[in-house]
Amino acid sequence: MLVDTKTLIVKASAETLFNFLSKEVNLPKWAIHYCKGIRHVDGDYIITTPHGDMFFKIDSDAKTGIVDLKSGPEKDQMMTFPARVTALPDGTSLFSMTCILMEEMSEEELAALQQAFAEEFDALTKAVELE
Repeated sequence: MLVDTKTLIVKASAETLFNFLSKEVNLPKWAIHYCKGIRHVDGDYIITTPHGDMFFKIDSDAKTGIVDLKSGPEKDQMMTFPARVTALPDGTSLFSMTCILMEEMSEEELAALQQAFAEEFDALTKAVELE
C-alpha cells in the first residue's frame, strides 16, 4: 500500500478554495487526469475515469475545512481521499490531500502518477485563482 500526501499553497482565501473544492461538479476542472467527465444520475454523481465509470461524492465541512473525496465502482466500495483546506495568516490557503493506493506500482507508474498529481494541482491553482 502506498500513502502519499501532497500540499499546495493557493493564492485565494480558504473560503474560496473550500467553496470550489466542495462542489462535485468542479472535479473535472482540476482533476484533469482522473476525471474526464461527470454526470448526475438518480441523485448520484458518476465520473468517467481512465479506469471506467465510478461513483463519486464529497463529504465536506466548512467549519473544519474537510473536503474528503470519495470514489469507487460501487457506492459501498468507495475509497476516501482525505483532504483539507486551511486558512493561512496572509490570506492564502493550504490544501492537503492524501492518496491511498492499495495496489503495488512500478517505479515508472509511480513517477507518472506523481507527475499527474503535480499537473492536477497546477490546474487547481489556476482554476481557483481565477474565481
